[in-house]
Amino acid sequence: MKRKKRKLGGKIRSMLTKGVPGANTVSVVIVSHNYGRFLGECIQSVLAQTKRPREILVVDDSSSDNTAQVAKDYKRDGVRYERVAYRDVYLSRGFGFRNTKSDIVCFVDADDMMERDYLSGGMPLFSDYRVGIVTSDLHTIGNRYETKHYPSFNRDMMERDNYIHCSALVRRHALNLTEAFEKDAIGYAPMADWYIWREVLRAGWSVGKQDSMLLYRMHGKNEHLNNGSVPYYKSASLEMEDLTLFIPLSGRDWAWPRMREFLEEQTWPKEQIKLLMYDGSDDVEFGEEIREWLYQSDYPDVRYVKRKASRAGLADMDRRKKDIQAEVTLEVGKIYNRMMRDVTTEFVWILEDDVIPPRDVGLRLMKSFSSRVASVAAPYRQRYTDAYCHWDKRRELCRQQGEGVVRVGGNGFGCTIFRRSCLANEVLSADTSCCNGWVDSAIYKRLNDDTGYRFLVDWSCEAEHIEDIWNEVDASGKLLETR
Repeated sequence: MKRKKRKLGGKIRSMLTKGVPGANTVSVVIVSHNYGRFLGECIQSVLAQTKRPREILVVDDSSSDNTAQVAKDYKRDGVRYERVAYRDVYLSRGFGFRNTKSDIVCFVDADDMMERDYLSGGMPLFSDYRVGIVTSDLHTIGNRYETKHYPSFNRDMMERDNYIHCSALVRRHALNLTEAFEKDAIGYAPMADWYIWREVLRAGWSVGKQDSMLLYRMHGKNEHLNNGSVPYYKSASLEMEDLTLFIPLSGRDWAWPRMREFLEEQTWPKEQIKLLMYDGSDDVEFGEEIREWLYQSDYPDVRYVKRKASRAGLADMDRRKKDIQAEVTLEVGKIYNRMMRDVTTEFVWILEDDVIPPRDVGLRLMKSFSSRVASVAAPYRQRYTDAYCHWDKRRELCRQQGEGVVRVGGNGFGCTIFRRSCLANEVLSADTSCCNGWVDSAIYKRLNDDTGYRFLVDWSCEAEHIEDIWNEVDASGKLLETR
């Protein structure tokens, strides 16, 4: 197959000769599990490279075929062989990573091959110190022959879809910094490369793309990975994600015991939660109670932010009054804009302090994400009507209890998990002249108008919107005894 090659400029030719700082050497790690019938061709394609790798290591993971013999046939060519018993490609690659030393690592599955200039074409791109990964397009071989072209690097797109194949070149330093191989396991090992690439990119590294291609073999054992049969939650390793759990506190001491109980019993791993609490109550005793609980809790990553709201008790005033609504809208806009500055994880879970969902809501909501889903929410009823706090594309509120996971036009933020990358370019505010004056309504309107994202509600997660049955607050913030 012939293809026009990009000519290398004088600077890059010099780099090929003199080496690139921090990227002089490359190791190829070949992982095989019962792929002995393909392994010889894979090794030969590596040995034929115009830039010879410093190390070639075959990691044999629990094979019962002739993998060991094929690998040992190339011992004189400098090919090393190690056997492991993980039955997990993520752990096997991690073993190969730890048992090689080169600046750049390339993980190749034993059923694939690479074009002759694959290594020499990719290495010069690491001359840019910001480049952590160098990828390529690929040719499929075996049961199907076609060329797959992938888009240019887009950091937000990589959060939603994987378009970097597993045999991209990657900086060892980037893998070390991000501890990408420090997990005991990845939920769905065959797609673990996507998890690794996301970890590298989240640390700030960028991606280069070379002309030479990987030769990716299509055969019975791997075709299911490309036909969408694997649930997104598994293929994207979402069970490994850190969530920022953001709770805006408004001094509702009557709601805190229920919220505290939920936080103690909810089932998303606490070591994968960054708990972020904004306290706008201006209540010293309430703030001390929250901080004391945070200190004693088993959440390892917590942050308490004290901020001054416009006036005490605003959150529980009657928002049906236009002046109260305008004041609440401004406060909410301030809170969520500050939240976006402080959140570093891709998934941010917003939980309002008077909304109590089921204990396993985090897992249920995360399982409904796909590449085009921007948010998944738990339904809950409004305070002042019998309607739920979500609406359809015509902006009509839902009034009947539903079932399953349904697409909506938007929802209140009471218990919602968002992709941060979908909100990053949005203005998190509204004014009383549009969208009924509510921030959540305005944000969803802009997302509906400007993007192809989907928004879901999971009826299995219906949450309780609790109220203070003992006291009400008048327009001045004064407590009125009701019972």
